[in-house]
Amino acid sequence: MNWVVYPGLKGNLNRSRIKKYFLRNLASGILTFGIKGNAQAARTFVRNLKVAALVVHIGDARTSVLHPGTSTHSQMNAEQQRSAGITPDMIRVSVGIEDASDILADFDQALRSIG
Repeated sequence: MNWVVYPGLKGNLNRSRIKKYFLRNLASGILTFGIKGNAQAARTFVRNLKVAALVVHIGDARTSVLHPGTSTHSQMNAEQQRSAGITPDMIRVSVGIEDASDILADFDQALRSIG
């Protein structure tokens, strides 16, 4: 992965709010990360997931992923996407209720599929 944005990580601007408002300093089940490579690598990663579902919403009981550049922000051109903070490598994740080891194994095998 190129980068990860998660409010609970050290260095995140919202970390102090997590400590103040969230039980046991746990943040949400939503994170964003960038795949090493390009938009095609991101699409390949998403296509190869077996546990996580490719959907355009959050808050489901199942783990869901989204490639904003080709879904929610696909009507924008590349410059508009960059202006909105959407990068070609961006993946958004909403973690569901599956066993954490199953989610991690799914992400691991999908990451290996892109080389």
